[in-house]
Amino acid sequence: MRHLAAPIKFLTCAVLLAVSDPASARSVLGLGFHGGYGESGDAESGSGRAGIHGEFRPIDNLGFIGGVDFIFEEDLILIDADGEQLGFYKAKNTPVTAMARLYLPLPKFRPFASAGVSWNFITYDNGDNIEITEDSETAFGWLLGGGAQYEASDKVGLFGEMRWEFIDADRNLDQGTQDQLKEFDYDRWNALAGVTFYF
Repeated sequence: MRHLAAPIKFLTCAVLLAVSDPASARSVLGLGFHGGYGESGDAESGSGRAGIHGEFRPIDNLGFIGGVDFIFEEDLILIDADGEQLGFYKAKNTPVTAMARLYLPLPKFRPFASAGVSWNFITYDNGDNIEITEDSETAFGWLLGGGAQYEASDKVGLFGEMRWEFIDADRNLDQGTQDQLKEFDYDRWNALAGVTFYF
């Protein structure tokens, strides 16, 4: 539950801002693409990601963004309760995201904070000493982020963002391995950059 408080507070502020500023209301749509690098908590090393996104900005300071990404394969390490490494397995993720982005009202360089949710379509593969009993699953997650967008023109925005994803993944392992494990950690940090074209 501690992951829920910050996104709920952020979304409440975003809604209040939208309602309180009707004079600046305008409809702006954008489409773009992005990419970056990140690492899950249990990963031996990080992996790249790439995706597309759309944005609706009912007012200048508020955007609602939906996206689809592909996160490339990671080797995830399994650790038992004594801190010993049991082995690793491979995972890929295709998250579908929905979030709100709150921009500071500056003319060109626009710092922002973002929060939202994700639906993650995760596929697994057996690794060293680990047997996966199911090869795919879906998992819900929360998103928090912050960054800045440079508005090169009325039609083009370039952005960079740090994003944290809190994902409740439930790996289906053989029972012998599962009995030895500590809590899984599939939460992930990401460094992203992208471009949005507005029309």
